[in-house]
Amino acid sequence: METKKFDIVKLLKIVIPAILAIIIANIAPPEDLTVESMRFAGLFVCMIIWMVLNVWPDFVITLVGLTACVIWKVADFGTVFAPFSGTSVWLVIGAFGISAGVAKSGLLKRLSYMILSVFPENFKGQVLALFSAGFVISPLIPSLNAKAAILAPFSAQVSESLGYEKGSKGARGLYGAVVIITTIVGMAFFSGAVPVATLIGMMPDEQAAGMHWMSWFSGTWLWMVVIMVLSFLAIIALYNPKSTNTAAVETGLAKTQLAALGKMTKVEKITAVLLVAALIGWMTTAVTGINATLVSMIVLLLMFITGVLKGPDFKNSIAWSSVVFIGTVYTLASMLSKMGWSSYLAKVLAPVLAPVASNIWILIPVICIVVYLMRILVVSQTAAITIIWAIFGGLCSQYGIHAFPILFSGYCATLCWHYAGNNVTVATCLAATNDKMVSFKDTFQMNIVYMVVNLIACMASIPVWKLLGYSCSSSACSWTLPPPCLSLSPSLCR
Repeated sequence: METKKFDIVKLLKIVIPAILAIIIANIAPPEDLTVESMRFAGLFVCMIIWMVLNVWPDFVITLVGLTACVIWKVADFGTVFAPFSGTSVWLVIGAFGISAGVAKSGLLKRLSYMILSVFPENFKGQVLALFSAGFVISPLIPSLNAKAAILAPFSAQVSESLGYEKGSKGARGLYGAVVIITTIVGMAFFSGAVPVATLIGMMPDEQAAGMHWMSWFSGTWLWMVVIMVLSFLAIIALYNPKSTNTAAVETGLAKTQLAALGKMTKVEKITAVLLVAALIGWMTTAVTGINATLVSMIVLLLMFITGVLKGPDFKNSIAWSSVVFIGTVYTLASMLSKMGWSSYLAKVLAPVLAPVASNIWILIPVICIVVYLMRILVVSQTAAITIIWAIFGGLCSQYGIHAFPILFSGYCATLCWHYAGNNVTVATCLAATNDKMVSFKDTFQMNIVYMVVNLIACMASIPVWKLLGYSCSSSACSWTLPPPCLSLSPSLCR
């Protein structure tokens, strides 16, 4: 029987950050901080280093760190694991469950083929078709990987039917379209990407309370438009092939795939009704007073009652490790404030970062560029945005900048992919195409395009964010009023 060799390198990766945590914890706390604050700082630094070094899966690292918080008496169990009794984690569970039901029904595949079939079967037409299909299904399903699993295989089939060889301009262009529309655009919708729930969970309670479907979209719609328009133009400019296999084009691939699905099934019809109901419920939470979590749970239960979703589907289709990880991230974000670190870092960093934090026109490009560089070393997207929030969160609030621009622009910047495994959904797209379209090195040019386009899109969104009251001229902003999108007025600043 083969025995595993003792991995001294991995042991050092575990032990050295742990020793560093103990050293930090035993430093005399500065003014305004406590012994518990220093213990948390030690554990926080240890967790971040473990994530950077990819010692264990992220959810294991955060669980270890938060368990240590309880054992080390940083805070009691109820405080540390409070997010798991709140609404945010259950929103994620509900979203995952709905995604599982929709994926099982086949509805999104049918809808995608319906959209794809109406566009010309040439390079430009199919890029536009993929963008259109992705745009329509983005708000309907929060799982980025599920959307990639639907559209990426189809793009591979289109690429083959058009006669594009692996790594050719045409293949790279179609793949780039799939990546942009499945990996990126979902962030524009409250219901379009699970990380949205993560970001809202990191916000201060009074700001998170104003976030629902419409308030989120009011801050993201222009970013989405710029991303889609500029990405489309870039793909056409960089990857439009000189010739197309016209014989293959005439086969009508999307129409053939749609016909193969047959008539719409009873399960699909029920799923469509429930999905529309969920979308309406999410969009009208500010009017009805029914929060997004309750809407998700009602729709999920109806899926069980109607037979769209069964117990094994729910059990096997939900990424429970992601649920655990998201809940622990909420704790990390809240503990930074509860332990006094947000205000302390704001005070300490003010002399250096005040010119940046006080001006949103400087802040946003700085955050994007710092994250792009950070991601060369930091594999975990959540680790990257957590670091950004720790540095800028407390300081920016003093200058009247809402958490939304910081967290949204920062997380969108983390969506870049410098190397394989840097972005899970990009890797999913590669896997879903069976490596028929491109190799990873073929995607790097599109990564550069995305970084530039995202920076432009975030900068273009600043006037909208200012209109919504997310950047105020004074630190006396109030975000405890009704959601800014309802008033579209900078009068939120008092």
